[in-house]
Amino acid sequence: MAARKSVFTVDGDLLNVTSPCVQEAAKGTPYKFAQNTYHVTGAPSKKGPAVDYQLCKSIIEGVVKTIYTDKPKDLLNQKIVAFSYFYDRAQDAGLVDSEWSDECEEGGDVTIKSFYEAAEKECSNTNYNELRPFKCLDLTYISVLLEQGFGLPVKTSVSLLNTIDGHEISWALGAAYHILQNGL
Repeated sequence: MAARKSVFTVDGDLLNVTSPCVQEAAKGTPYKFAQNTYHVTGAPSKKGPAVDYQLCKSIIEGVVKTIYTDKPKDLLNQKIVAFSYFYDRAQDAGLVDSEWSDECEEGGDVTIKSFYEAAEKECSNTNYNELRPFKCLDLTYISVLLEQGFGLPVKTSVSLLNTIDGHEISWALGAAYHILQNGL
């Protein structure tokens, strides 16, 4: 997940990383990306064991701003559909159920504002989750990417899908899905 790597290496491409977007209880938590293993430790926070959401968000805003300089204006008039990472993080946060009845698809519709609210809630959580140590970072990144990277208003609804007609889909099928729905 390049998003995490971008945030973790904002101060240099180090393999031992201290991040304010991860709880301090994370001590050398391994994160593998592109044949490298990063060891991530949470930075001390003025919020105690919780992540300083505003600080984390500002770091992510800086990363997104450098990567996404042109906002695709056509998105404002399109149905937004997301898969894989977006769906998984929304499900982790309880924003979508694993069973959604519309057209036998698994997923749901979520506003960008809901992602922001879930991110802030997760970042303020004082209980460390060993199974999901990057949940605060991931939800914050998704929120900032959708609003500031892609230029979508926070009221925008995003359809999050995991399956179509009972078949699991992945991020690689996102472009194909769009073409099939809308033509070339």
